[in-house]
Amino acid sequence: MYRLYFKLAIKNLLKNYQNTVINLLGLTLGLASALFIFLFFLSESSYDSFYEKDIYRTNYKLKTPNGIIEMARAFYIHGQTLKEKIDNVDDYAFIEVPYQNDILINKQSVGEYNISAVENHFLDFFDVELILGDKETVLNDQDEVLISESFANTFFKGESPLNKEIEIPGSTRKIKGVFKDLPSNSSLQYDILCSIERYKANDKNLYHWVGSNPFFLYLTFKNKDQIPNNLQKINKIFEKEYAPFGVEMSVTLQPIEDIHFDSHHLLYDMPKLRSYESFLVVISTGIIILILSLVNFVVLYTAQKDEEIQTLSLMKIYGAHHKEILISTCIEIGLLILISIGFSLLPFHFVLSFINEKLNAVVYLRDYPLEVLFFYLSIGTILIVVLSFLSLRGVKSFSLAESLSGQTQLFSSYRYGDKILLVLQFSTVFILLSVGFIVHQQYQHLLKADHGFSYENIFAVPIYSSFEKRDAYKEEIKKMVGVEEVTSSREFIGVGNNISVESVQLEGSDRWNMVSTLHVAGNYMSFFDIQLSEGKHFDTNQKLRSTECIVNKEFIKKNSETQVGSIVKYNDTNYKVIGIVDNLAIRGLTQPNEPLMIITTRMLEFSYIYVKYSTSNPLELAQKVRNKWLEGNPDYFLTDAMFYDQSIYRVYKETEGQNQASLFFGAITLFIAVSGLWGITRYSVLQRTKEISIRRVNGASVQQVLFLFNKDYLLWIFISFFIAMPLAHYYSVEWLSTFPNRIQIQFIDWILLGIGVCLISVITITAICWKVVNTNPSEILRDI
Repeated sequence: MYRLYFKLAIKNLLKNYQNTVINLLGLTLGLASALFIFLFFLSESSYDSFYEKDIYRTNYKLKTPNGIIEMARAFYIHGQTLKEKIDNVDDYAFIEVPYQNDILINKQSVGEYNISAVENHFLDFFDVELILGDKETVLNDQDEVLISESFANTFFKGESPLNKEIEIPGSTRKIKGVFKDLPSNSSLQYDILCSIERYKANDKNLYHWVGSNPFFLYLTFKNKDQIPNNLQKINKIFEKEYAPFGVEMSVTLQPIEDIHFDSHHLLYDMPKLRSYESFLVVISTGIIILILSLVNFVVLYTAQKDEEIQTLSLMKIYGAHHKEILISTCIEIGLLILISIGFSLLPFHFVLSFINEKLNAVVYLRDYPLEVLFFYLSIGTILIVVLSFLSLRGVKSFSLAESLSGQTQLFSSYRYGDKILLVLQFSTVFILLSVGFIVHQQYQHLLKADHGFSYENIFAVPIYSSFEKRDAYKEEIKKMVGVEEVTSSREFIGVGNNISVESVQLEGSDRWNMVSTLHVAGNYMSFFDIQLSEGKHFDTNQKLRSTECIVNKEFIKKNSETQVGSIVKYNDTNYKVIGIVDNLAIRGLTQPNEPLMIITTRMLEFSYIYVKYSTSNPLELAQKVRNKWLEGNPDYFLTDAMFYDQSIYRVYKETEGQNQASLFFGAITLFIAVSGLWGITRYSVLQRTKEISIRRVNGASVQQVLFLFNKDYLLWIFISFFIAMPLAHYYSVEWLSTFPNRIQIQFIDWILLGIGVCLISVITITAICWKVVNTNPSEILRDI
């Protein structure tokens, strides 16, 4: 019996192949999008929730005369001090702010990986499981490292990596253990753990209250109830220690599971954090797409069954039991859902890496097999129940006479179900595409806007060396064909958080100010074409320029008494302000301007060497520049050259990801809406075939009939546009408000977008009507 029902279901689906294809495509895309959002929710909402103990991270607020700086960076002395002076502090652990760097194995670069420095105690604090190595002794030597399980499987497959060597720029390290891969939804992401002993041996400022090397500090407490009182004591300690520096430092404690949802944009925080608002936007988008696809599926399938209601009623009269008709319908719906589920996994698999990259997500099917099964069972059960009820409502409740008269149809002429569906679908389309278009324009603006310096035709090579060797290297580069100019600096401006915040003091004042500092070569300003609004550039005499500084307008704004000729004290040296520069986007255009001081220096081990080129083959020139250094330093690990325009591009990669993701989901919604319009129009045309023929017989032209159908649906699409615009404007303004440098909304672009969607709709409606309108009326009317 069930085999017969199965055959009938397949026959019915093939008979109505157009509706079947439309339903399958729409439901497939809706399920794929919704599955991603479902897993995205599970992943994002469970970040760092796998620790058995309560762990807190220390965050900091610095109040200075220049303003307030909020950051996640701790100094090494903080942990030891809090452990000694606060009895309720049970334990603490440090980890260096993760950074990416090239790794060399057997003198060959294997790519960039996440690196952090920790103490041995970190392993116990965070319950890091070692697959290989002695947990009690690893990382006690400054040259020891641990590698992740996936790193070991990639580069040491089939052999033990213990005591093998890898190179990190400037040093060779020995592998002393392998740790189990971290959960994908951990805010702490690292591939290599180095020993913090290297910093202890080489960094004189490590134990100072204004130290160097940013760390994250994590604490556990013996008694949670005492934490508020402990926090007061901690802040009193910090108030006392930082008072001599002219700043107020206060501490807050953030539960580790709250770190991922960062709405405060702390300096030196983890990469790939997400604001809660962004999380809600992604979730809302997925829910909307799922609702649209399900409603579209329900409406179109029910409309299809309305066409068959007479046949179903006749089956009942000729002996078919209602239960049998219900089983047949459920099998048909189940087949549609099963096919859609299978098809939804295909696009999900192929676009998952794309969506993960664009949304900075970590969604993987393998992590949630039971949850995926639950998701599909829930959706399938709901659809079967709802569709079975709606499809058979007429068979059960109405007489044959009523069903033959069309009184059971969902889209009877006096109902507005199809119009409401159109408004819902196209309003969503207009909102998603309009906001996506704004994101795209803002992204393009960030790439093209003035950063305050020129970065075209420039590449950089990071070098660790003495200044004598570095200066000699620069002179050799200048002689190469295709090289226009060479300079250097410690900081790589325009790309994020690699700029240090230091304390300076104005002459005649006892207060200290926190400012960002750039340490540059004498020709740095002209090299990057940085324009001064007042004053002059650095002196060509090295001795004179060593006590000169240039500040930006934000520095002047925060210190109104500062002008050209003022004296600024920094690191026990008095610097004379010789120039004022317009504000530079030192951390990129997504960050607000901040007080800045630029000084020249030679006494730095690390520098970026910048090369401005005028050659048609910059990659070849960059390789020659790199090889020139390796000729005199054959054992030195030198990374590939970094092209400045590509580095700037990567800064705004998150915005690009939001742009592409919003357009991607907008395109899916547009497809669902157009498929719904196709199905609704097709149903309407089939219902009004005789009406169309009568109009043609009475003299109506093809164009007039097409205009009649287009007018009916375009009216509701226009209503959708006017409903969507205020909402699109609200969300666009909210999103743009997060950028200090942003575009102005151009409404003409939205109007053009609306016209484009309407043209797609006209083409869809016309394509559906074309065959019926051009059919000879006599072929249709002869059956009356």
